[in-house]
Amino acid sequence: MRGYVLDKSNSYDVAMPRPKFSPTDDQRRAIEAIRKAARAREQKLARINEPLDKAIAAAAGMDVPITVIAETLGWQRDTVYRHLGHEM
Repeated sequence: MRGYVLDKSNSYDVAMPRPKFSPTDDQRRAIEAIRKAARAREQKLARINEPLDKAIAAAAGMDVPITVIAETLGWQRDTVYRHLGHEM
């Protein structure tokens, strides 16, 4: 048992590569269902957030400090910046 160490998570002598995943037809359908649900969720969230994003942009356009907007919403400042379209 050359190379065997008790504190390792497996008992292989050398690092074994993970086998390539080849989904079955059922697994492929399940993965596609996940993708479809995620896309629908993102679209719904975009529709929900649109009025809020416009209100935040209007307040920021009137020179309301980002800190005040963040405190009003109970968010962190970087979240407000993301809703304004800034990358963090």
